[in-house]
Amino acid sequence: MKLTLQLYRNPVSGHCHRVELFLSLLGLPYESIDVDLANQQHKTPEFLAMNPLGQVPVLREGDLTLADSNAILVYLEARHAPGQWLPRDPVGERATLADVAHYAYVARAPEGLISLQPYPAIRAWLARIEALPGFVPMLKLPIGLAS
Repeated sequence: MKLTLQLYRNPVSGHCHRVELFLSLLGLPYESIDVDLANQQHKTPEFLAMNPLGQVPVLREGDLTLADSNAILVYLEARHAPGQWLPRDPVGERATLADVAHYAYVARAPEGLISLQPYPAIRAWLARIEALPGFVPMLKLPIGLAS
């Protein structure tokens, strides 16, 4: 059986992770298709037909093809969980699309030599995201402060 959602991604991309994380949080099954950036797979005519900018992620659902992680997040929320992740109340207690969109790069700050030790509120926020049902971690690289 072919899944209706296909995600073209690279495992070390934070933009791809935010989409994978949201798909998992929504409990949506999808086919993950790795794009080999090192070998320029994102510059092939087939990939450029999906995204002329040659960037990951790309999400396909039926006849619809979307590029840009933020556009994909907004689409998934509107299509599969309307009103649940874009609250009107900015001080709410639930996780939002903003949390999903920012998680990967904040969590990986130590890889860029930025310590999160002086920021207990940020570490607590990361822990709340990581405790969400369906959370999936991003691939960690042994670089920077994480090495």
